[in-house]
Amino acid sequence: MELQSSLAVEMMHMVSQFDMAYVKLKSQWNEPGGIPEEEVQALIESARQAVQGFSSFMVQFGDKVGFKYYPPKKLGR
Repeated sequence: MELQSSLAVEMMHMVSQFDMAYVKLKSQWNEPGGIPEEEVQALIESARQAVQGFSSFMVQFGDKVGFKYYPPKKLGR
């Protein structure tokens, strides 16, 4: 994928880092000495809210610049 803006490059880097951290989180879930269930659920919910917030921003941003943003039908559930 060719990205046109420095912000998009930065965001793709964050998405990649998030994906790796999420895989690590899932691997430690319910393991002895791992992250407790309540903390995992709180982290996942916080991530979901961040994604939903960015999706809402994209709707507003797209409206301002005349770009139709199509949010995902289902966010991580």
